[in-house]
Amino acid sequence: MSPILRVTSTSCFFFMVAISDTLFLMISIFDFVEVGIVQGPIFLSVYDSVCRFRWFSKGFIRFCSAWILVLIAIDRWIRTRFPLKVNQLCTRCNALITILITIVLGIGLHGHMLSIQLFGAYFPGIPSVACGPIDPTSFYLRFFFTQWPIIQVTFISIIPVLLILASSINIHLITHKEKKRIQPRSTNNHARIRQARLQRNMLLLMISSAVLFLSTTLPISVCQIINAYRLAANLGVDINEVINEEAIVNLVLAFNYAVIICSFLLQAFYRFILVVYPARSNWLSARNQLICIVLTWIYALVFPLAFMFTGDIIYNADNDVCDIPIRLSFALIFLALCVYSIPLSLVMFIYLKLIRYVKQMHKRVTPANILFRVQRELKMTRRVVIMLTSLVPICIPYAIFFILSFFTSLPIYHFRILFTFTGVSFLCTMLIVFKFTDALKLSVMKKLNLRSNTIVPTVGIINQ
Repeated sequence: MSPILRVTSTSCFFFMVAISDTLFLMISIFDFVEVGIVQGPIFLSVYDSVCRFRWFSKGFIRFCSAWILVLIAIDRWIRTRFPLKVNQLCTRCNALITILITIVLGIGLHGHMLSIQLFGAYFPGIPSVACGPIDPTSFYLRFFFTQWPIIQVTFISIIPVLLILASSINIHLITHKEKKRIQPRSTNNHARIRQARLQRNMLLLMISSAVLFLSTTLPISVCQIINAYRLAANLGVDINEVINEEAIVNLVLAFNYAVIICSFLLQAFYRFILVVYPARSNWLSARNQLICIVLTWIYALVFPLAFMFTGDIIYNADNDVCDIPIRLSFALIFLALCVYSIPLSLVMFIYLKLIRYVKQMHKRVTPANILFRVQRELKMTRRVVIMLTSLVPICIPYAIFFILSFFTSLPIYHFRILFTFTGVSFLCTMLIVFKFTDALKLSVMKKLNLRSNTIVPTVGIINQ
C-alpha cells in the first residue's frame, strides 16, 4: 500500500493538509502564550512585524487547508467521473501544480497584511483586535473591518464547503447510475460489495463533515468578526448584547461536540443490531440509519436551547469566556448528563451486552464464519469505547472543580485549565483513531521503516 500512496495525487493532498494544519497549530502557540499565560502583549519592540507574520500566516494557512480539501474532493470526483483518465489527470505532478496555484492565490489574497504602510499593531494584547490597520483614518480601516471579513469567510468557509458538497453529491449520482448498469459476474462478489459499501460510507462522511463544519463554525466566526469591529469602532455597543450573541453561537458550537459523542453511540448501536439480530437487516437500512442520524442532530441541537432562556450562561471576565458557572446548579448537571454521561453509559451498556452475547455463543456450536464476524464487530465496539474513554480527562477537571466549589472559591483561571484538558483529550482521541486505523498505520510504518529494511544486493568473488 505504501508504494501506491507515494505515487498517487491523493497522498500529496493529504500530506499538504497535514503540513498546513501543523503550521497553524504552531502559530497558534503564540496566541496561547500571549492571552493564556502572559495575559498581555509580548515582543512589543517588534510587535508590528509579529502582527504581519501571524495574521498573514493564519489567514494564508486556513485558505490553503480549505482549498486543498476541495482539491481532494475534486480528485475523488475525477476518479469516479473519468476512471479511464485517472492515470493522466490524477498524477502527482498535477497535484503539485494545483497545490502551487493554491499557494500563489493564497499569497495574493492575503498579501495586503504584509504591507508595512497598512498593517501592524492595533490593540496589542486583545485577541480579536490585536492587529489591524496602522492608520485609523485611512481607507484600509473600513476595508479591513467591513469588506475583508466577508471576503475571508466567503473564500475560506462558504465556497469550499459548497464545492465539497457539490462534488460529493455528483459522486453519489454517478455511483448510483453505475449500479443500474449490467455488471459482469465476478468471482469476488463479496469484495466488490464491501468496496461499494466503503465508498458509500466515505461519501456520507464527506457530506456530513462539510455540513457540520459549516453549520457550527461559520456562525461563531461571523459573530466574532462583527463584534470585534463594533467594539473597535466604538459604536456604543452594549456589552450585554455582545455576551448574549456570543452565548448563542457558542451553543451552536457545542452542538458539534454533542453530535460527535452521540455518533459514537450510533456506531455502538449499529454493531449491536448487526451481531444480536443479524436476520433483521431491514433495521440497518439506509432509511433507518438516516432517521437515527437526524434524531441525533435534533437531540444535540434542542437540549442546549434550554440555557438560552434560563440566564445560566454568564460572562467570565477573568477567563474572557461566556459559559455556565461551575457550581451546584441544575444547568451544569443537566449539561453533563446530556453531553457525556448518558451517551457514554449507553455505549458501555451495549458493549457489556455484546460481551455476554459472545460468551454465550462460545458455549454453543457456532459456525466459524459467524463467530469470526461477531468477534470482529465486538472488536470495533471495543475501539469505540476506548475512544470515548479518552474523553474522560474532560470530565475529571470539571468534577474536581465542581466538588471544590462546595468548600472554597475556584482558581481565577479555572476555565483555561479546563480548556487545556479538553484540547489534550481531543488530541488523544485523534491518536487513538490513528492507532485503530490499520491501513493508515501500516502505510506510515512502512514509510518510516522503508530505508532501514532495504536489502542491498552484493556480489561475492570466489577464489578458484
